[in-house]
Amino acid sequence: CAWRQVEEMESGMEMYQNGAQERTREVQQQILELGESRQWQCILEVFQDPQRVDSYNVAIDCVGKNKQWAVALQFLADMQQAEESPDVVSYNSAINCLPKGHWSKALDLLADMQDIELHPDIITYNSAIKACEKAARWDLALHLFEDLQDLELHPTTVTFCSAILACQKAWSAALQLLEVEIEMTGMMPCARNFNAAIAACAEGEQWEQALQLFERLQSTSGADVVTYTCAIQACGRSQRWMEALQLYAEMLESEVQPNQILCTVAVTACGSSEWSQALQLFADMSCMELQLNTNAHDAILGVCGKHERWEDALFIFQHMIQSTISPTAASFSTAMQACEKGKAWKSALELMAQMKLAMKPSASSYIALLAACSAAPKHLLSLQLLSEMQSAGFELREAIYNAATRQAGTDWAGALNIFSDLMQLKMPPDVVAYNFAMSYCTKNRRHFQTLQLFAAMQDQAVLPDVVSYNQAIQACGNFKMGQDALQLLSEMKLIGLHPNLVSYNWVITACSNADDWPKALQLLHEMQLAGLQPSGTTDRLLQRIQVDFRETSPVPEEAPKKI
Repeated sequence: CAWRQVEEMESGMEMYQNGAQERTREVQQQILELGESRQWQCILEVFQDPQRVDSYNVAIDCVGKNKQWAVALQFLADMQQAEESPDVVSYNSAINCLPKGHWSKALDLLADMQDIELHPDIITYNSAIKACEKAARWDLALHLFEDLQDLELHPTTVTFCSAILACQKAWSAALQLLEVEIEMTGMMPCARNFNAAIAACAEGEQWEQALQLFERLQSTSGADVVTYTCAIQACGRSQRWMEALQLYAEMLESEVQPNQILCTVAVTACGSSEWSQALQLFADMSCMELQLNTNAHDAILGVCGKHERWEDALFIFQHMIQSTISPTAASFSTAMQACEKGKAWKSALELMAQMKLAMKPSASSYIALLAACSAAPKHLLSLQLLSEMQSAGFELREAIYNAATRQAGTDWAGALNIFSDLMQLKMPPDVVAYNFAMSYCTKNRRHFQTLQLFAAMQDQAVLPDVVSYNQAIQACGNFKMGQDALQLLSEMKLIGLHPNLVSYNWVITACSNADDWPKALQLLHEMQLAGLQPSGTTDRLLQRIQVDFRETSPVPEEAPKKI
């Protein structure tokens, strides 16, 4: 009888377990279906009752793949309150779904695992290194790589790839990781890892190292289109356009088919130094079956603008309009920037008219047009464009300062137009506007006007900053107004501003010009007490003070000789 009761209990337990597993499978299937239809709230409702760990893991993975990382982290937090604690898979899925810029959260989750005595596996470290890669934190990625070796975990191809990609700003570290992979595996790394290392060399403008890696890969598994793209980009960033052209020619002779990205990179690489070669390359590419996209056209437009080939830029742009390629806002802006180089402001206005028919102009487009119209004879044209920007709701101050800089050139009086522009647009001048005008007056030795502007900004209740005081102190120095410069320095401290090295140098200059050498030497000592290290300008001022002091000091009478 007892035996029968035990048998019935075991049978009931097996039926219960089978039923629980069936319910778990149903829940997981329901989660997957809801994830495919992006019904995140419904997934949350499924978890109103406690679930098994594997169900939570399916949910975290599902929402993570659909970029719902906040929901994934919420599921992980809910697990900690449930009967069953999260496992390694739970944390791996949560770390893997974190978006760019959340590397610190990935490290926090890794630390949480160690706090609850969960042992991270190689997948955990791969996900954490990838999070550092997205944020370009190569230092942290290398630290994690060292940690996993200390734990006697074996790096995989994915580990090396993520670590090398994280080292795009540290090309030497990327090369070292590639050699470590060869040493540990006894095999040549895959093309993806080689490409990542070549890209790091391109970022560091190490074209020779990039070509050496290219040759090593070419002699083993062979280069693909990404390899050629990274190598050509490395040559372009180092102004090695001939090597870039040679790589492009080799690629055409091979079985590798160029893509849009490679064409854009090749045009940019040649255009960095030789605009004619870039134009010829662009023409050759246009004759191929590969249809060049907007990025390739933007690249050649940028080359034309850089080398003041504004007519070629307009021709290429009109070719875009007539073809099936739709120019973007960046295309219009780049073409307008090319017009600025050739002072073709009328053509830039025509481009803006075309842009208004195709799309809403962007702020960058207006700024490019303002730059091109700086060559126009009438200042009212720039003011009209600024009014349009204001009506469109764009931030104006930066555009006004850029336009005023180009309009003024070296004319200090023209720089004062910034105040009339601001007033007509019903925008009160701020400290940046006053500093802008004062700097032009100072550069043109109009020191009296500089002091007038400094007094005017205080009358208008505009609070000066360090730059404002430095301009005024410099003007005092040129007028040998040492006491006034000292008073301005004291005012800075009273209103909570911290004088910098430039401030002290100009006050010392003012005191020196006013023959107040003891005060100048005292300021040198005060500057050092404030933690400011003397610059070359400071040293030259000190030498000048010593020379002036010797020349103006009375020569002591010679003592009588003893008989």
